[in-house]
Amino acid sequence: MMIGRTLAHFRILEKLGSGGMGDVYLAEDTRLGRRVAVKVLPAGFESDPERIRRFAREAQAASALNHPNVATIYEICEADGIHCIAMEYVNGQTLGAKIGEVPLRVAEVLDIASQIADALDAAHAHGITHRDIKPGNIMVTPRGQIKVLDFGLAKTGPWIWRLCRSRRSCRRPWRRRSTFERGRTDRSLSRSRTTSALDTFCCSSITVSI
Repeated sequence: MMIGRTLAHFRILEKLGSGGMGDVYLAEDTRLGRRVAVKVLPAGFESDPERIRRFAREAQAASALNHPNVATIYEICEADGIHCIAMEYVNGQTLGAKIGEVPLRVAEVLDIASQIADALDAAHAHGITHRDIKPGNIMVTPRGQIKVLDFGLAKTGPWIWRLCRSRRSCRRPWRRRSTFERGRTDRSLSRSRTTSALDTFCCSSITVSI
């Protein structure tokens, strides 16, 4: 039972959700007096070196980014044998929940897509591919700000920009197809899947709106 426990200086208040890479809790940072989200490595994986490595990689990938549309990572720690990541608590709802409520206006869809694309562009510029972009991993605040979460499946490395002739060409959607058709490696597929996920969101949301 995690509720009421204190991990390092984070007092667990309530459970926010669960995923393949861990359970997420709302917690209080007792040092700074603020609310944070704490992701905990699932029970049973505390002694699994590969899962611990992937857990740490998630924190490292997200913490490398300083972007308004990416949830901020505060720290990674271990307390009482429990591995956890403390990050920005985003008050709002997942994009999946928002899509399911009411039809989105085209302008709103474009605004959301633009913010997601900007976050992914920043990640790609740092050699990071998210690889798991979906409505459940994107939060929308009451003011309409997007926050990309969950870098648990992210891949890092300098290979991204080698797929294009220049950084400028990577940012031109109308040139992406010819770029990726030149030898689709696993890594190029990862990045194209990210683009496809964003395309799918736009098309499905606009269809619902119409």
